[in-house]
Amino acid sequence: MFDLLNAFMSFEYKIKLRFFSEFLAKISNFLIIPVITYSIGVQEYGYYVIIISVLTGLIPIFTLGLNFTIIKKLSNVNSLIQNSQKLFSCLYLIIAFTLIISFLCMVISFFLNQYFILIFLTLISASFSSIQIVLFEMLRSKYQSNNFCYFQITDSFIFLAGIFILSKFNNLNLNYILIILIFNKFFISTLILFTLAKNKIISFHNITKEKLIFKTYILPGIIFIILGISEWLINFSDKLIIGYYLDSVSLTIYFTAGLLSSIINSIGSVFWWELLPKLNEFKSKNQYPKIFNLIKQKNENFIHLSNLTIIGITIVSPIIQNLLLNLDVGEKYFLVLIYFISIFFHQISTGWEFFCYIENKGKFVLINTICWGLFSFICYLLLIPYLGLYGALTTLLITKLGSSLSLFLYSKKIGFKESIIKNNLNEYLIPFIISILLFFVIKKLSIINQNMYMDSVSYLLISILTYFLINNLIKKNRI
Repeated sequence: MFDLLNAFMSFEYKIKLRFFSEFLAKISNFLIIPVITYSIGVQEYGYYVIIISVLTGLIPIFTLGLNFTIIKKLSNVNSLIQNSQKLFSCLYLIIAFTLIISFLCMVISFFLNQYFILIFLTLISASFSSIQIVLFEMLRSKYQSNNFCYFQITDSFIFLAGIFILSKFNNLNLNYILIILIFNKFFISTLILFTLAKNKIISFHNITKEKLIFKTYILPGIIFIILGISEWLINFSDKLIIGYYLDSVSLTIYFTAGLLSSIINSIGSVFWWELLPKLNEFKSKNQYPKIFNLIKQKNENFIHLSNLTIIGITIVSPIIQNLLLNLDVGEKYFLVLIYFISIFFHQISTGWEFFCYIENKGKFVLINTICWGLFSFICYLLLIPYLGLYGALTTLLITKLGSSLSLFLYSKKIGFKESIIKNNLNEYLIPFIISILLFFVIKKLSIINQNMYMDSVSYLLISILTYFLINNLIKKNRI
């Protein structure tokens, strides 16, 4: 435990700030839930989940892959004119494409009078969210890590504050939530643009569009649009299918379990933040041992912290869900645990995915994602109507595990010849399994039986102490 704490304290300020901003962003996502459920009910929150799922599916289409094909490649460009032209060309394209898609969708939705305004607001939300994503990527490409975190914190705070204020005046509904989202994305995007200009990264005097827009901007982005849609099929299509076949309560329980599990994504983003640029740097110098060691080191730290997170959040998940949703959801330990493990498998494959990219094998990553995306969508359709939430979870676990194994095996094939992590895998796998099994045994035998809150604290202490005890014991024997 002290080793982990010392390792965290030794991190640079920007890495600690990344931890804090990711933590705050995740907390704000959780705090939005009770504001909605306590104000307008669980059913409305279920509709909110469906809207967010649709919005998330629109974003990879609206961004046109520009955050990958154009913006990410500006990291080594120092020309003020070139930075400005490329960024503003991307923004022009997103706005123009949004207007075209919105016009077509609004013509179709005009006949759905009841949902016309909601559909319109969802489209505008997707557009401004896409613009913000491109601008955030611009900050990342220019190594503006601290500014990225500051804007991420501000973004979370404004959105949560706006929803909370409306709930206090009893004016909260889905339309107003989307209006707040639109205003927030517009405001943050404006601040980012002025910050980029202030730091002399872009200039408002060079906002002309470049030539060869289709060939240079749109055509390369098609791959990333397909990639984004495939990832959406894996991560969000299940919510829509659950919303169609099951009730709103089941959807909110499942979505909340997903939010809890997405903490692993936040942990991963801290470790993978600068991984790809560093791998590209080592590749340019033909320093493959450094590539392997860096990936193993990142994996090792990620696994250690993820194990503790999974154990802790799984044990207290019933308390969190009951408080957030304002209802008794029961003890959904397995639901949260399986969701956690699924997301973990996805995150641990990041190093292998990046290794494919630096070896110019991005085509395999695309094909792999498309295949598993279609597989997951078909399985969701087949299993959810009969197995409910566990049909969705089974599909998610198989998809994430299969996709990760595919990336690992392919990366080994093209030259990744090292082990998964630097030290012995037993140091992390055995303590995790024993701690989780011990928790379920104690729970099943009702050895501790006070109340939900006291029991959870006891389970948590026992499981965490068991993890560290076994982990240290294995380390000593290995030494």
